[in-house]
Amino acid sequence: MRSPRPRRVMWISGIAWAVSWFCLGLEIFYWHHVTKTLSLNPPKPPPGYPKPQPGQFVLTVLAGSALAPLIFLAAATARWRDARSPRRRMGMARKPG
Repeated sequence: MRSPRPRRVMWISGIAWAVSWFCLGLEIFYWHHVTKTLSLNPPKPPPGYPKPQPGQFVLTVLAGSALAPLIFLAAATARWRDARSPRRRMGMARKPG
């Protein structure tokens, strides 16, 4: 089984990065579920109801906006190291495909 190429991982994580930060912006400025300091800000519950918990969407957006940039940078570093390797410079790199 082949490992995913850094370029493909960079594209996927870059798109996930942009989408998660866009959704995080919606959560902060439009829906007001999250504050600007990234703490959860649930609305006050009516009397007699339990305290609201963050939904799966909010948790996924927070996790994606934290993990996608890290994955992108790791893939970019791996690609940079691969391009600088002596094997690549000598023309002995693997053939694509």
